[in-house]
Amino acid sequence: MANSKPKRQRPKTKLDRARLCQINTLLNNSRTPDAQRAELEAERDLLAPVVPFPIGSLLGNEDSKPTTADNLALCARVEVARKTAAVSSPVFMSDPAGHRERARLKAANATPAEKAAALLADLPDHPLNKLARELAQYIWNEDRSNPRPSVSAMAAGWVQHWLSDALYNRHDLRGNRTTVDAALSNALKLVGDLDSADPNWYVRRAEKLLNTQPALTKPPAAHEALQTAERVRTTPIPSSTQPDEPTLNPIERANIDLAARAALVSAN
Repeated sequence: MANSKPKRQRPKTKLDRARLCQINTLLNNSRTPDAQRAELEAERDLLAPVVPFPIGSLLGNEDSKPTTADNLALCARVEVARKTAAVSSPVFMSDPAGHRERARLKAANATPAEKAAALLADLPDHPLNKLARELAQYIWNEDRSNPRPSVSAMAAGWVQHWLSDALYNRHDLRGNRTTVDAALSNALKLVGDLDSADPNWYVRRAEKLLNTQPALTKPPAAHEALQTAERVRTTPIPSSTQPDEPTLNPIERANIDLAARAALVSAN
């Protein structure tokens, strides 16, 4: 750290920056006389002053290293917070009615691909799901990375990819694109038949999912959370669970020694 070059301020004008480059070139030249070198260094300090190090950036950081006592105190505070803090509440929606209306509008404006994805989630034996599971199982067996996603998650990703109508990777395990296109056409045809029979089936499905969601509770107020954090931070940490030994003065210690010796003589 002591041998590193000091950081300097960058000159503001283009001419000053060009002059600074010339000065550095001359200073790096071993043939530059000492008298001229001193003048160049003074001029460089005017063009690009040295940026001072912040307080505590060097040796001051050594004092900031936590000790064993600090780490033990931190662990104790975390344990106290884990036992005393309230159970975290679920995500709170300030406007449940507005959230429900937005979800309903999103379902009403859903694309055929989005409807097909929801429909395929309820039809695990659909040909498109079978092709996706077959391909995902093969990739999962060949993949040696760890951790790796589950086969079901990979299969769901392939279904979403095929429904996105992307122009690449539209083939099954055997490299056949016809099977994927046929299964995809069948899934979209099911969506079209359902829309023709009942245009609001997808909206009712979304409302049913909203009705099955658990009731959301309001999280604790901000001032209550701050009070809990302050209580945890200021909780004293006991230094030891063992009781302190009594302190004896020299006379008491001498009497104890004499009693021990007398007991030893009488025993003999």
